[in-house]
Amino acid sequence: MDLAAIVVSGIGAGLAAALALLVVRRPDQNKWLFSAIVFLGMFGFRGLVMPHVRAWQIDRETQKALQGLRFYRALKESDPETYARIQRKVRDGLALGESPDIVASRVSPIVSEVLPKYLVRTSNGAAVRFLEATNRAISEVDEGSCFALLLPKKAGGNQRALQAVKTETQAELLDAMAEVIETAIQSPQPPPDQVRGEKLMGQVLERLPTEAASDFQVWNQSEFSAADQRTVCRTGRLLLSQILLLPRDDGGMLTRHLIGAESQ
Repeated sequence: MDLAAIVVSGIGAGLAAALALLVVRRPDQNKWLFSAIVFLGMFGFRGLVMPHVRAWQIDRETQKALQGLRFYRALKESDPETYARIQRKVRDGLALGESPDIVASRVSPIVSEVLPKYLVRTSNGAAVRFLEATNRAISEVDEGSCFALLLPKKAGGNQRALQAVKTETQAELLDAMAEVIETAIQSPQPPPDQVRGEKLMGQVLERLPTEAASDFQVWNQSEFSAADQRTVCRTGRLLLSQILLLPRDDGGMLTRHLIGAESQ
């Protein structure tokens, strides 16, 4: 796995799951609604009314969850087709009574698929703010949670890890992702300059410890010991922090370059 793919793994797949998890709202939060259903059931109307009430409730919960987040409002305006796909996944998950982690696993690939195309076209400022929020998320959790955020599929999910991310950091991530989309739509940027991007990546690589090259190979494994998980976390944090040491415009440009190279 090359360094570009590592960056994409960290800021794409792991944090897409964070977004997916945040849109899920447990239906049993509407206590009044379930009380009404029980009341109707006492009078023999349950079989007639329940399916309609349940369908209405699911649509209401889905709309409330998605429209309550700036990221999804921006996505609905700029890419209604993708928004509709996510809406269906959330609605279907609620209808089946699936856990937030399962719903997240269904939504994450869609967000991971769509986010890179906006990152490539967004401003350098929006890209580096997104990277800052990502770095903060993986830095404020323990190494096991950090591993799960960076490689959720190989960790078998990341619901517990996401719960360890501070609420304000989750909000920051959502706002950063929304800004990525909004900026890409309002002021789309030309593709990043490849020569400049490779030069900046060279500067980052020169700052890394000599043993980092072999440590990064751990990301290719199919199974991870506790020591391997610590290595993934350490190298992921190291790489993102080194990119953020660049001047802000350069850090944003390099992020866009890496995402563009990986998505080609």
